[in-house]
Amino acid sequence: MIFDEAHQLPAVASNFLGNSISGNQLLELCRDVRAEEERENSQLQLLEPRLHNLERYTLEIRRVLDGSGKRVEWYELCQRSGFQSMLTKILTAMEDLNEVLREAAVAGEGLTRCWSRSVELHDRLSELTEDPHGGNSIRWVETTTRTFRIQETPVDIGQTLRSCLHDPERSWIFTSATLSIAGDFSHYQRQIGVDDVDVRLWDSPFDYEKQALLFVPEGLPDPRHPAFTRSMMDRAMPVLEASEGRAFLLFTSYRAMHEAAEILSRRDDFEILVQGTMPKSKLLDRFRKKDRALLLGTSSFWEGVDVRGDALACVIIDKLPFESPDDPVLRARLRAIEEAGGNPFLDYQLPNAVLTLRQGIGRLIRDVTDRGILMLCDPRLFSKSYGILFLRSLPPIPTTRDLQSVEDFLQDAA
Repeated sequence: MIFDEAHQLPAVASNFLGNSISGNQLLELCRDVRAEEERENSQLQLLEPRLHNLERYTLEIRRVLDGSGKRVEWYELCQRSGFQSMLTKILTAMEDLNEVLREAAVAGEGLTRCWSRSVELHDRLSELTEDPHGGNSIRWVETTTRTFRIQETPVDIGQTLRSCLHDPERSWIFTSATLSIAGDFSHYQRQIGVDDVDVRLWDSPFDYEKQALLFVPEGLPDPRHPAFTRSMMDRAMPVLEASEGRAFLLFTSYRAMHEAAEILSRRDDFEILVQGTMPKSKLLDRFRKKDRALLLGTSSFWEGVDVRGDALACVIIDKLPFESPDDPVLRARLRAIEEAGGNPFLDYQLPNAVLTLRQGIGRLIRDVTDRGILMLCDPRLFSKSYGILFLRSLPPIPTTRDLQSVEDFLQDAA
């Protein structure tokens, strides 16, 4: 069994081994029941009122959940007025709907499938509203602009994966450009629960010493300072002018991305493309075709993006990509590490940030003929003791803090 892009396995397994239900699933069920009823005509008068109730409560609970793009821990939500009572109303509405669907199912296969699906969703929601299961799981609710998702995830998926991978009849191969940290695979091994394994590390086919230059500007404030993004963009502007656009600007937060987009909007000499304004594939296609284009993105653009040739000459990263301390899943994992006697920062936050940074850096050189500038704007690379781990984990790219060297490199690459 071969896992390519195996750095994604811990996150994928964490979601797969958990349990979840979303408001969209409930609303889609209602739409599908109506469509099947129109085709199969059970003639049950109670069906529409039951669908209306489920839709109503599903939409109302979203209004109880403030904000968008947030994850909130379960215990915190349970203290919020109206949340638990609304969940009870949704469960009751689903029970009422299931009673009617059981009778309607005799009308045809479509309504039978809807009944089965509704029962499964009810059971899943019922399980998710019970007390959380033990100390190896974390439950939270994530909201978007229009809907919500209740999710339960194992805190440590290594235990479960270890039992899955313990099969003497099968060989397992995990391959990716970002599994090691400064040549060490132990962090990834802990994540997937394997100990006695063979590890191999092959050098990149790219000549980073000739194809790229790392620029770390001096004089930037602490990344937590309110003026950081503005200061970072001031330092980035001469680089963008020297590269004639042709740059990815990768951010660790939506707030910083939108602030940078607002700063760039005052200029009319660049084509500004911002994540969220159109589908990802269309943004990339437009970036490749437009002169002097700048593409601003967050986490989804740090990996799986391939722009080769002259269209991309510069990748600018605002901060070292540490996960948000407000994320409830991260908090639970850090607590578990601390309770086990480990160091949450050194054992989890730091190695994950190193691997994420390596993914972002990998956007720059995609072919043996590519050349470009990598600009890292986080002063902690040199001001913090852990900065050396990031630097040791990067490809062998020459480093400069001199803007003139950047301009000379881009001129030679033209």
